[in-house]
Amino acid sequence: SRITGGAGSDVIGVKEADNVRIGAGHGDNTVAVGDANNVRIGAGSGNDIITVEDANNLVVRAGRGDNTVTVGNVNNGRIVTGSGNDDIDIDKANDTRLRTGRGDDDIHIGEANDVVIRAGHGDNTVTVDQADNTRVRSGRGDDTVEIGTANNVVVRAGHGDNTVKVGDANNLRVRSGRNDDTIALGTASNVVIKAGHGNNTVSVDEANNLRVRTGRNDDTFTLGDATGAKIQAGNGNNTVSVDDATNAKISSGKGTDTVNVTEFAENTKILTGAGADTINFNGGLNTQINAGKGNDQITFTANNSTRSKTDKITAAGGAGQDTFTIEEDFEYKSMTLNGGAGNDKLELQGNRSDYTITAVRKGGKKAFKIVDSKGQELLVNNIEQFSFADGSADFKDLLDAPTPAPTPTPTPAPTPTPTPTPTPTPTPTPTPTPTPTPTPTPTPTPTPAPTPTPTPPGCDLPLPDETDPSQDM
Repeated sequence: SRITGGAGSDVIGVKEADNVRIGAGHGDNTVAVGDANNVRIGAGSGNDIITVEDANNLVVRAGRGDNTVTVGNVNNGRIVTGSGNDDIDIDKANDTRLRTGRGDDDIHIGEANDVVIRAGHGDNTVTVDQADNTRVRSGRGDDTVEIGTANNVVVRAGHGDNTVKVGDANNLRVRSGRNDDTIALGTASNVVIKAGHGNNTVSVDEANNLRVRTGRNDDTFTLGDATGAKIQAGNGNNTVSVDDATNAKISSGKGTDTVNVTEFAENTKILTGAGADTINFNGGLNTQINAGKGNDQITFTANNSTRSKTDKITAAGGAGQDTFTIEEDFEYKSMTLNGGAGNDKLELQGNRSDYTITAVRKGGKKAFKIVDSKGQELLVNNIEQFSFADGSADFKDLLDAPTPAPTPTPTPAPTPTPTPTPTPTPTPTPTPTPTPTPTPTPTPTPTPAPTPTPTPPGCDLPLPDETDPSQDM
């Protein structure tokens, strides 16, 4: 069936429509449709209001003017508005194409799946709560695109001061034209951002596999946790600040660039182009820094990271008068500094006596191995000036002068040995009493001859001589 309005402001209402065509002419028309299947709605120039509750195979064409289009659920829809400040609100859209003309348009979609949004020239606002397989494109002007959750989404903003904000993104592509763009992401995975020439601002809270590239002018990048990130800033005075970077690469073109690593960088490369660049590095592991041509300042700031101590850091200044500053509280295991061509300087915040400096050879050239009181090892090459808290020295001074020994700890005064107790004088042995001369033994008195014993009576015969054999009995 077909419904056609006349000239002027028409009001058309259909509760249920199947295979219906509605044509409202020029003027401020109002069209309301309940459930629609295979419905086409057309309105001429004027400020039209079109409302559809649920629709399948819906086509809406509104002409010039400030049009308002409200749709509940739409499947396989086509919505086109002409020039003017249009307002389009869709609860849920599937397989839908939406296009607006010139003017400041406001487009909101709750859930979008397989949706293409194309806003014309003007200061447009596009808001999508949840987007899957969706494309958003805006023309010239200061456009704002906000997406809550994005999966497989492409956003392309035209020339102008554009703002693109995405909460959670997976497989997201963002591209903006010239002028000053602001791109802000929450959690991003597999994201590519390309901002054109202008003063662009890009911020990402947490990123995995992120690619960002900007054109000329002064760009600002702010990253929280970045894993597998590749940041490429064009020529200009760029500022890149990263909290945590893992397997990342940060590079910039010509200009006065500033790179800040506020927490930790692991397996990361930092490359700045020609210009007086400033690099502030808080800590990292297996990280390379190359400041390129120019009078660069590389500062290793005090790190409070609870992770493993900074190790295997290589920093090169390139051609120019570069300055390397290592703050006293910066903790590391090993680090290598190469000043490159030019009159370069190393600033150490301890006293000269706090370091043990040894001349070594690096790449066939003279270099220094500097070990501080904590045992932290620093290899220095192609640096001509050295500054300490208590003075300065040049390369030749360090080569010619022996390394001063650290002030020794005073040896405590020995405890005095107590005076030994004097050995007492021995008591003299008394002179022995002389042995008295023995009294001579008196000559013995001779024994008197015995008195002969008288012969008893009756025994006067002589005794026989026992030796005389004749007297043998």
